[in-house]
Amino acid sequence: MKIKAVILDSSVLFNVPTKELKNAFKEVIKYHIPYNKAIKDYKTAFRKLQKGELSKDEFYKQAFKKAPAKSMKKIIKQHDIKRDELITLEPGVKAVINSLIKEYKLGLISNMPKNWFLKDAKRLGINLKSFNNMVFGSEVGVLKPNVKLYNKMIGSLKEEPERCVYVTNDEYEVPGARKAGMNVVTINNDKGDLTINSIKELITLFSNIDKTPKQVHEVDVP
Repeated sequence: MKIKAVILDSSVLFNVPTKELKNAFKEVIKYHIPYNKAIKDYKTAFRKLQKGELSKDEFYKQAFKKAPAKSMKKIIKQHDIKRDELITLEPGVKAVINSLIKEYKLGLISNMPKNWFLKDAKRLGINLKSFNNMVFGSEVGVLKPNVKLYNKMIGSLKEEPERCVYVTNDEYEVPGARKAGMNVVTINNDKGDLTINSIKELITLFSNIDKTPKQVHEVDVP
């Protein structure tokens, strides 16, 4: 049975430097809120934002609720500036997308709040028209690895699960994709049916696959 669709975890598109983002967050709030209190509020609010329970404005109010009112606008502005500076596109992403859409339906599943993802994608030059569909936890109300997200994507593409390959760099997501019946390719972890070292290797991988799920498990990537 030939592979018909490739579905990307949105996190494989972006380089998100965790350490640098943490340090930037500390810098943004250091004169306004103690870090331990700020990070707890931020994480709680962000989780709600991911699930679509808060608007962007509501998120900021809850995330920085311990900040002095007069400092709020400055904190939000600096937060967004630092985030945009640090989150970049993974090398080779545009070439991979352009290659895949020549032969496969292309999907994307994201735990990022939809408006944040769309902003990042536009800023970094990703052509969103390349995707046949995108599914966001913020719209469905659940987060990966909840199987609802994977099933929704498969249904929207009108393909059988075994015809779909899910690509992720997060081993935590593998059980959900497998439960939905998809083949899984992982980047830099060995929990998938096949492991590659970077998203750029998808071009070589799919050029060597004879479009059958069995060979997703067997193909060698140089």
